[in-house]
Amino acid sequence: MEKSGTIIKKCLLEKNMSQIELADLLNKTPQSLNNKFYKDNFSYNDFVSILDLLGYEIKIIKKSEN
Repeated sequence: MEKSGTIIKKCLLEKNMSQIELADLLNKTPQSLNNKFYKDNFSYNDFVSILDLLGYEIKIIKKSEN
């Protein structure tokens, strides 16, 4: 399973957005956001909010029962 920080970084790449630009949109310092990426310390609410801000959503899909 991918870590939340990795997923956010992939979304940032697709949007051609830097972590500094994301920090600005979140009204956070680049250092505090960088710490979250380094420690992979995103709460579920932070994760969902960031993905929403970037134009993504989370879908829950039932695993196949093979």
